[in-house]
Amino acid sequence: MVFSDGKKHTGLLWLTPGKRLKIFDRAEQEYREFNLHEVVAVKVDPEEEVMERVWRWKENASDEKVYTGETYPWRKYVTTLTVRDAEGKQTTVTGDVTAELHLEEKPGEEPMRVVLYRRDKGKVGEKLSDLIYVTAVNFDEGKGEGKE
Repeated sequence: MVFSDGKKHTGLLWLTPGKRLKIFDRAEQEYREFNLHEVVAVKVDPEEEVMERVWRWKENASDEKVYTGETYPWRKYVTTLTVRDAEGKQTTVTGDVTAELHLEEKPGEEPMRVVLYRRDKGKVGEKLSDLIYVTAVNFDEGKGEGKE
C-alpha cells in the first residue's frame, strides 16, 4: 500500500468482514462489487482538489456571508481497479469507491485502518499536502487477499 506522502506499508490486507469492494463504474453507470481476491491492483488519483474558503453569516438572521480568512483542503478522487475474472483475464474499472481496509503489517499487531475515499476534506488551516491518501494498493500474485 502506497500513500501520497511516499510511505509504503506491506502486510495482510482485508475488508471489513462480510463486505465486498464496491465501485460505481462510471463507464457503465452502475455499481459493481468484487471480492478482494479478484483485485490485482488499486490506483487512486485526485480528480479535483481545492482550498475551500471558510464563510460565516455576517449576523444572526442575515443572508449575507463573510469570508473568515481561513481555508481548508478538499479533494475528490477517482479510483481504478484492475480485476481478474475466473479465467484469469484482467480488466480495469474506473469510478468512485469508499471502502475501509485493514492492514496487518506484523502478525499479532493491531491492524492499521485505512479508508479509500470518494471525497475527503481536511481541517481548517491544513494544506492539500496534509490530506494524506492511498495512491496505490498492489497485491502479490498467488498470495490471496488476506482475511475474508
